[in-house]
Amino acid sequence: MPGADHRPGLGRPNAGTPRVLTHELAVDTATPQAEMMANITGTFAQFERRLMSQHTCDALTVLRAPGNRLGRPVELPEATRRRVME
Repeated sequence: MPGADHRPGLGRPNAGTPRVLTHELAVDTATPQAEMMANITGTFAQFERRLMSQHTCDALTVLRAPGNRLGRPVELPEATRRRVME
């Protein structure tokens, strides 16, 4: 089969199974082992995203604790308001 890796231990591609080929990871999901590696890589990527999100939420909670308001001010300062009205 052209393009398939038939080295010992890697298995043969499953006919009719959708496959994904990534250029960055050099993973072709035609074999069960490669599919497992792609799933493990995706799981760790999701884990890292969740950790970053959790750290960001924790940091924002610490910043808000003393009463700090984060984000864009709700009202314009008086000097800016006068400048706009000119």
